Amino acid sequence: DRDWFSSITVDDVRVINATEEVNELETRYVRWHCGCNMQRILEMLKPGWLHDKEELFLKEEMIEVICPRCAMKYRVTREMMEAYVTDDAAKG
Repeated sequence: DRDWFSSITVDDVRVINATEEVNELETRYVRWHCGCNMQRILEMLKPGWLHDKEELFLKEEMIEVICPRCAMKYRVTREMMEAYVTDDAAKG
């Protein structure tokens, strides 16, 4: 009903349950899964580690990486990076 939709106000919407017959159309369950994981984060950091470890960590023992898609926080230590790069090199 376009005429009704065009004429409704914010105050009308606030009391819509009392003034209109309202039924739930459907229920959807949504789960966000961007696919990030520690393995992907370490792979992303690897070029920076190989180029300059000190610049990557800025004299800290741990850095925090935040996924740009889902905002998941990953804490990465120097030891984790060293182990990842060593293991990755061993796999060839």
